[in-house]
Amino acid sequence: MNLLHQRIVSTIICMMICSASVDHAADQITSSTRTYYTGHSFAGAAPNWLGLLAQQAGVTAYENLGRQALGASRVIDHWKLADARNEAKKALIKGGMDVLTLSPNMQMPDEGIDLWVDLALQHNPNIRILVQGSWMTWDGLGKDGIKNAERDVRPVAEIRDRTAQRMEAIRAQLRATNARIGREVCTLIPVGTAVVRLRELIAENKLPGFDKPSQLFVDDLGHTTAAIQHLSVYMYHAAVFHRDPRELRGLGNNGWTKAMGTPHPELGPLLRSIAWETIQAEPLNGFPKP
Repeated sequence: MNLLHQRIVSTIICMMICSASVDHAADQITSSTRTYYTGHSFAGAAPNWLGLLAQQAGVTAYENLGRQALGASRVIDHWKLADARNEAKKALIKGGMDVLTLSPNMQMPDEGIDLWVDLALQHNPNIRILVQGSWMTWDGLGKDGIKNAERDVRPVAEIRDRTAQRMEAIRAQLRATNARIGREVCTLIPVGTAVVRLRELIAENKLPGFDKPSQLFVDDLGHTTAAIQHLSVYMYHAAVFHRDPRELRGLGNNGWTKAMGTPHPELGPLLRSIAWETIQAEPLNGFPKP
């Protein structure tokens, strides 16, 4: 076993042991999880592949009700979409929705979150609102602020700090909304936090198949290769179903291009461990509190 392989195995084992210590917090959801997705392009993976993971987990009560996608959108942009084109509103008003996902961009607070929450509760008092906290566009440096190759020399500590500030800005609004409603209707899926973990592992030479951060992305803006897409879907699996993604076979080669080659066999288990660990550590994960 070479040194890199030893490091990777040690990382996976450590994550499994650490996250297993808090597994009791997850109470699997067995009731209906009819889910409608809204958001920008960074939130496009889960609608495509969560159904596959549900099948692997034996979840039969999941249904993908549809997706409303608007590039670079804030949540308020989906709210303001003309009624004739607003499929998300139509789906809510029709009824039968258990989970609604929202995806703010870098501009917070986002008044659209509260507007969607209020409308959703009118049609299902028990609905859950899952809010994706994405990784930062242009690494948080603003439009045209960075080239993808420059991600390879950005200090990980800076990315970590900027991402933590972004997640806390989202939490602040969700906490205020939950306090107004009187229950934890809004929960956070901190995908951006998990992406920071990938970049940390690359810096430590512990992410199998990746040598530099730019390999995680396909452009300057921050659209991603399949590794981050898979990571995101595993986090949605944990958030929607309150189930451990480490128990899954995983997404395999889905989304991997010829240019990317075949994913390293140890990458999938590591991504699932990171997803579970990150969701477990999130204070607004929606899991029953011990």
